[in-house]
Amino acid sequence: AASDVYKRQTLFGVITCTYCCFLFQFASSFFVTALEYEKHVPIQYNGAIASYGSLTYLLTTVLTGYIIHIMPKRLFILLSFVSITIGLFLMGPSDILGLPNYIWLFLVGYGLVGAAQGFLFIPILPEIIEAFSDRYGIKEGENEEVDESVSDLASGLYGAFYYTGMIISPITGSLIYHHYKSFNKTCDLFAMFSIGYIIIFYIFNICLLYTSDAADE
Repeated sequence: AASDVYKRQTLFGVITCTYCCFLFQFASSFFVTALEYEKHVPIQYNGAIASYGSLTYLLTTVLTGYIIHIMPKRLFILLSFVSITIGLFLMGPSDILGLPNYIWLFLVGYGLVGAAQGFLFIPILPEIIEAFSDRYGIKEGENEEVDESVSDLASGLYGAFYYTGMIISPITGSLIYHHYKSFNKTCDLFAMFSIGYIIIFYIFNICLLYTSDAADE
């Protein structure tokens, strides 16, 4: 049972990395077009707005180390996905929720998505390393060479799945945007994708984990 838990932790660590990129990069191929023709933002502001999400990401990567210890990592990741979902609905702004098409709502949502990304990416790699170490009974600090091998393997997986998301996301996003011809509807659909992953993550990586821990005790 413990072996299954460690495999699931590793699997969810790398998939979460991919899915995080999937939810953040989907608009990269049509972002400027949507700003100009749907949001009616003067073209000279496009660069500043495009970099705004990265700025909020940068700020939260600095904060993460100070606040991540206030709750379990998996719960922290789950709440970050909830923040991404809220951000995507605001970023549209959402047709489903009937939000007005105000640029300030878009900016709040875009900033929130970027900020939540910062909270997500930091704990994922330690989660993968911890799962590997637990799976093979490795205690950090006992053997420096083994520690480096585990870190290298986890980092390689992290990088591979990160760029898998970077490849899949703009392709999927452009197809959906082409279908709907609407930035608002595209953001709504990706918010629904995020909700779907929240449910899967909660059931299989939080509920089942604590059930397994209780059974082991």
